[in-house]
Amino acid sequence: MKESRVLVTGASGLLGAALVDVFLRKGFAVAGHYFDNRPAGREDCRWLQGDLGTKEGILRFLDRHKDIIKDCDYLVNNYGPLTYKDTVEVTIEGFTADFFHNMAPAVEITRFLLLEGNLESVVNIGFEFVGRMKPYKKILPYAAAKNALWLLTQSYAGAFKPTRFNMVSPATIAGAQLPSPNDRRVSPGEVAEKVLRVMTGSENGANFMI
Repeated sequence: MKESRVLVTGASGLLGAALVDVFLRKGFAVAGHYFDNRPAGREDCRWLQGDLGTKEGILRFLDRHKDIIKDCDYLVNNYGPLTYKDTVEVTIEGFTADFFHNMAPAVEITRFLLLEGNLESVVNIGFEFVGRMKPYKKILPYAAAKNALWLLTQSYAGAFKPTRFNMVSPATIAGAQLPSPNDRRVSPGEVAEKVLRVMTGSENGANFMI
């Protein structure tokens, strides 16, 4: 039987590391993306270096690692830095950067796998207020980008069947240095287990809040 393979972007962070651990423990072959700090240990993970912060970087990442990436049945789009800044200080550059980081890698890597691979399921990582229209005081560009990613998730779920597209939207991850808006945090392991269940489940076009 063919080994199930998963690509995790942003695999060197708090949640990314937990995702890699959970998938390896469940018998997946894991390809983990990182930018410049390759995680120590976890030698059973296939680590893929790449700069997903520019269009050229994304295309180089896909070209350099295409033989590994195209064999992945599953994709977890976890990459997406958070900009923490007062709303009155946000510029168009801030919106553009957050939108690009959260949307462009998800679009390009998904498109590559749809064209070149046999993609079964995609999980995009949101945040706890996805779909909720409210004033944002510190994370406005990030919130706008994650809501755009949710719209992308829903649209792809309808357009690219039988591939499944879902979102998992956790509260602030325990261990993150940024403050929680409501003092609620979830462990990286709890989120990773949920991502696994959603990724291998039968739902399509859903957002799972944690």
